[in-house]
Amino acid sequence: LRSRFGPFWRSFSWATARDQLAYAIPFGLAAVVMQAQLDVPHYFVSHEYGAAAYAIFAVGCFNLPVVAILAESAGSVMIPRISELQAAGRTREIAETVAGMVRKLAVAYFGLFAYLVVFGREFIVLLFTEQYAASWPVFAVNVLLIPLALVTSACDPVLRAYAEHRYFFLRARLAITAVLVTALWVGTGALGLVGTIAVVVALNALERAVVAAKVWRILGLGSGDLALFGGVARLGAAAAVAGLVAAAARAALDGTAPIVTLACGGFVFAAVYAVAIVGAGVLRPGEISLLLSRQGGPACAASRES
Repeated sequence: LRSRFGPFWRSFSWATARDQLAYAIPFGLAAVVMQAQLDVPHYFVSHEYGAAAYAIFAVGCFNLPVVAILAESAGSVMIPRISELQAAGRTREIAETVAGMVRKLAVAYFGLFAYLVVFGREFIVLLFTEQYAASWPVFAVNVLLIPLALVTSACDPVLRAYAEHRYFFLRARLAITAVLVTALWVGTGALGLVGTIAVVVALNALERAVVAAKVWRILGLGSGDLALFGGVARLGAAAAVAGLVAAAARAALDGTAPIVTLACGGFVFAAVYAVAIVGAGVLRPGEISLLLSRQGGPACAASRES
């Protein structure tokens, strides 16, 4: 700190601290509310159904850390970039940058989602043993949060850049959380484990739709701008094709050990998904050469792409 900022301890600006807190607190509270949305169903299920059923539900709600890692990695790059473009008034470039980021994340998110839809039961059994195989229906619904995470990754940097809208995330999440708590309070006993997680996912989808509509208006986009996200739709189709082929492979592997099914099925899925992505024309030439490059290491590959 001394080498970078000099004698920074000699002064302190309360006005700057106040401005920074006024900016950061709404986003921090929105993150807390989001975590509460994911935690609240656990309390209702454990109270309504007891420890044994709750164990099944909790395993079914297992979230893969890689999704959050990818989202946070993208956000750490996107937030300063979008803020820079917003300060320069380059709104169109913001939309194009967001669309490019979503397209790249969708390669991983859609692939992971389709793979887990097909092989989720084996995945659960391998991690938690056959005793928790009943968690698979809950897990099958819960993984819908993976593609929905794309919307948050796209919207969060924009709302952070346009600071005048910083309370929108918080208000939207508070409203959705209130609806969620009410729905679970009234209906958890009748909904069952799968119904409960379905309500959670449905309300999360509603929140993301509301936030996405807000960001769409902030950027001044219209129906013609949907073409920016055409690559995302093609990636979804590619993942669906790979999932169907992998489902056939899974049927052929019926009766094998879960790890064998996951490994062999994963190989089939990855091969078909890669071919489908290239066939869909989603990746740009520079991105394809970067992925295929092996000579000289990542630094040289990135240099060649540039």
